[in-house]
Amino acid sequence: MIFKLNSYRFLFKLTHRQRHFASLKKKSFGIFILSIFVGMVRQYINIIMGLLYGFIGGFVIYREWFFTDLNPVASKALGILFIIYGLFRIYRAIKAIRESNA
Repeated sequence: MIFKLNSYRFLFKLTHRQRHFASLKKKSFGIFILSIFVGMVRQYINIIMGLLYGFIGGFVIYREWFFTDLNPVASKALGILFIIYGLFRIYRAIKAIRESNA
């Protein structure tokens, strides 16, 4: 009698684990697909942010203003730094997109 009871517990635990792992596989597959989607969206957002940094750099050079009035040398230096950083973000995003597609 004790042996039958233990064998029933073992079978119940085994089937319960199998169902649990099956549900985990479904969840992890969904999370995997979501992570791929988020990763791709993140790269396109990095391109948009790079363009935004370039626009901010051009604005700082043109208006000579960034939260306060700047002298011409400081505005050009800060604007160039923004533009370089924007180009770097665009380069890094394009490189990541090409590597993910390869």
